[in-house]
Amino acid sequence: MRHTFTLVINMEKLYFHEATIEAVSQNGEIVQFSIEGVHTDNGEVCNVQVTFNGVHEILRDGCEVDSLFMEMDDGEVLSLELNSGRANLVVEWNNFVDRQSDVKAYQFNYSTVTASSPH
Repeated sequence: MRHTFTLVINMEKLYFHEATIEAVSQNGEIVQFSIEGVHTDNGEVCNVQVTFNGVHEILRDGCEVDSLFMEMDDGEVLSLELNSGRANLVVEWNNFVDRQSDVKAYQFNYSTVTASSPH
């Protein structure tokens, strides 16, 4: 019998710069990011699911939007800052087939955030 478990990771030990957003999903006030290539403070690289609960007041480039989603096939995290229930996320969205890219800045409030990695 194969056992699987999820390891919960301290967000302060993760570095998201140049990590790749593989998927974004939103269900009401819950937003989940599946992110590949996240660096840890001990030098490891892992895939992480980041879940924000109680998400509200979402801004994209300063304009209010209803939800977060994959804007193109690939998203590179340029920065992710968490400060007292406020997230600041900058993503370079890429469509390699059409050779398009666009940088977007997001701000949103949240009540809790967790990061987990399947093992």
